[in-house]
Amino acid sequence: IIGVTYAHYFNKKYERNGRLPQTYPTLDKLSTFVVSIPYGSSWLYLDASSSDGYLNVLSPNLYTDKARIIQEGKNGQWVDLQKLSEAKTVMSVKAELSANGEMKGEFNTLYSGNSAANLRKAFREAGDSATYMANRASQSGITITQCSMEGHRDFVPNITETVNFTRNSQVASDHIYVNPFIDLPITKNPFMETERLLPVEFPYKETFTMSLQLTLPEGWKLEEVPQNIRLEAKDKSISANIIYNQANERIVSVGYQFRLNKINYDSSQYSMLRQVFESMTNHSKDMLVISKK
Repeated sequence: IIGVTYAHYFNKKYERNGRLPQTYPTLDKLSTFVVSIPYGSSWLYLDASSSDGYLNVLSPNLYTDKARIIQEGKNGQWVDLQKLSEAKTVMSVKAELSANGEMKGEFNTLYSGNSAANLRKAFREAGDSATYMANRASQSGITITQCSMEGHRDFVPNITETVNFTRNSQVASDHIYVNPFIDLPITKNPFMETERLLPVEFPYKETFTMSLQLTLPEGWKLEEVPQNIRLEAKDKSISANIIYNQANERIVSVGYQFRLNKINYDSSQYSMLRQVFESMTNHSKDMLVISKK
């Protein structure tokens, strides 16, 4: 059984075909296909040409809302592949801060869905572990002392990654300025225009969760902490939270969550998207201010 679909219109490779007409879904308009496997009353989908995906994890270009199932001897049917799309990242960071401003610790990350596919692609394109670690360190602004992964070469749903790292903070006299975020999904606002006439289409839904526990050096205290924030769209399809908490004099915890639960937004929602992404971009630069007692 084969599920045949067109690719998203913004991909130049396929833009000659446009959207697959619902009234006459002719084979002449099809761009590519994915394999559909019956699974109870539903389906599983597989792109056999992809080296990085998994069951129901496809290239973003294949997450169309109108795919046509073609079965021998049966009527065709429409399916929405956008319901499959999702990138999940869950990160836990535990670090200590020294009096000279060095942040040293370990983070453990679980990747699934398109997040796992993206990491597999990054590792494959790097060619070897050393190049991948160098690229990873440059992207995150850290020095990696050790890195281990499981699932990055296998046909499995998840990838786990453990990274030991160091990063220098800003030190000025008797103050240390610490940005607590290692990896964030939003550090730059892609929506710079004040107005937009066309819809916005994201490649897939996304959930990113990070928790950090930071131990302060002896003889230092948390002097200033950014305000907690909570952002949410009216339809609740996009939300973001940053929560700061001080467990005791030496331990500060930070929780960060971003959730995008919809792919398509019409032009009337552009202003909301722009504001959310601008706010998250600004907050990605927030600092903890640590001072001597």
